[in-house]
Amino acid sequence: MTVDLKGSFSGGPVTATVKGSDSENGIYNTIVQSGSVTAAMIDEGYGLPVPKTGYKFIKAAVAGTFTGTVEAIINSYLGK
Repeated sequence: MTVDLKGSFSGGPVTATVKGSDSENGIYNTIVQSGSVTAAMIDEGYGLPVPKTGYKFIKAAVAGTFTGTVEAIINSYLGK
């Protein structure tokens, strides 16, 4: 599973964080966080690998100082 970043922005870089929780409204703990991700890396098709966890709920967030749009898409395909 990955969190794919899409968008067009200037400034940055950005950081992607994936958090998990056992309940929808519970406390979310960080599962994985990217390093600095540039616009060029996103243009090339950046995906943050997410390790297997026991959490029932996950969410992704993007942080940084930038102008434009960056979207974090949870790609739940596990492959073979």
